[in-house]
Amino acid sequence: MLKEPVLKKNEFLKLTTEDIRKIVTQREKPRVGIFLPDGNRRLLMCRTKLDPTSGAFYKAYARQFLDLFKEALNIFFDHGLKTLFLPLVGPSQLARKNKFQEIAVPLVYNELIKGSQWLNFFKEKGIRVKTYGEITQLETIDTKRLNILDGINGLVEKTAPHNRHTLFFGFVSDHTPGLEMPQHIIEFYQAHHRPPTQREMLEIFYGEVVPDADFIILSGKLSGHGAFPPFISTRRARMYYFPVPGFLGLSKMNYRRIVYDLLFMQTLHPIPEYTPEYLENIEELDQFYQENKDKIFGTNKKIGKFNVLDSCPGGKENE
Repeated sequence: MLKEPVLKKNEFLKLTTEDIRKIVTQREKPRVGIFLPDGNRRLLMCRTKLDPTSGAFYKAYARQFLDLFKEALNIFFDHGLKTLFLPLVGPSQLARKNKFQEIAVPLVYNELIKGSQWLNFFKEKGIRVKTYGEITQLETIDTKRLNILDGINGLVEKTAPHNRHTLFFGFVSDHTPGLEMPQHIIEFYQAHHRPPTQREMLEIFYGEVVPDADFIILSGKLSGHGAFPPFISTRRARMYYFPVPGFLGLSKMNYRRIVYDLLFMQTLHPIPEYTPEYLENIEELDQFYQENKDKIFGTNKKIGKFNVLDSCPGGKENE
């Protein structure tokens, strides 16, 4: 018979942040997380009702991103997560010209990458910043002649001594994840006359050996597998979906629910050998299946011109 969780969920959710951090540290789970907070522009439109083509919108966009990003880092790291992967720049950002690159990018760059307040924040939290992916894409951003590439490399260097947490900024391309690796493998083979091991491939791509991710959080809309960091996004990672944009969906309480699931629920489900004891709650399980058989998480619903995730498509269908 499977054992019940040591802590009931309502008891766990009432614990102090420090108590949860101690449990996570002791169990070393979750250690590595991936967060894909999509939909930040629509979140700001909902909150401010500003014209999305205006300069005021993109100033507010930059401010919101910085504030909610810091709040998210506090949630993850205060609850004991060691390493967080967060795609920072991808094709959709690089394709946005005009006011996005003229207004939002310099504001975020001057605070997050160059600002003393954020540098002090990384120091106080013990956060080491690293990068992965095709960071040279930043050279295509032509706005106020910012040397963004050098700025991020400088931040990586300044935060290198910090050792409590690691924040990996991702620079995602249109390539299939890991497609850039063959060239690295060829170069490795030419130098060593053998293919690299799995450990060596991690070191090539991330600059160090990184454990497999414990969780992947997606939000707002599902953008496909392309944003997933390669080699660590394995079947071991549990996937969680917020139907609202990520920075809004990622509340302290929602993250605690995810941590509880990882600590106490997922461990209850090894590949089972079914025995008669499993029939104990079979009627309740059957009722759950019947009540949810018409639900799909991930299909789209239209609200005006927006597509939004519909976690419960039952009822009135969209025309």
